[in-house]
Amino acid sequence: MPELKCPRCGGGFAFEKHDGKTILRCNNCRGIWIDSSTLSQIVEERELDFPDEEVTESSVEKGEICCPVCGKAMQRVNYSYSTGIIIDRCPDGHGVWLDAGELKKIVKIMSEWDKKKYKVLETIDIEDYESKTTDNLLWTGRGIIAGALMRFLTRFIR
Repeated sequence: MPELKCPRCGGGFAFEKHDGKTILRCNNCRGIWIDSSTLSQIVEERELDFPDEEVTESSVEKGEICCPVCGKAMQRVNYSYSTGIIIDRCPDGHGVWLDAGELKKIVKIMSEWDKKKYKVLETIDIEDYESKTTDNLLWTGRGIIAGALMRFLTRFIR
């Protein structure tokens, strides 16, 4: 198998281990090639043991890139739909490309969302919420059943 090259700048990769997970980091632009499951694990754990190196935005053009494994055009997607962090992923599932600093940004945003989520949950009266939700479901259920019954009856009344 040929040696993988960075999809962003063509540089070589170095293996790095972080929290027992292996990633490939470009020696030139410092981007990361990582498989989706490893990315999910890192984000879920919300901790990185990366050195606190100063990460600067790469001067490499951030246009379309191709998967270093299969050569297909990578899909540009907004990580977790609304983070504003655009990542590149292989359409065949070979991996995900993160430009320099994006992994840290993802972990930081997801951690901040966790904090906000817990603050919101602290303000909700669970018993009141469950009571209102149950009442709404009952009325909604009754409406669905009544509507179905009316449609059924109108077929035979005509």
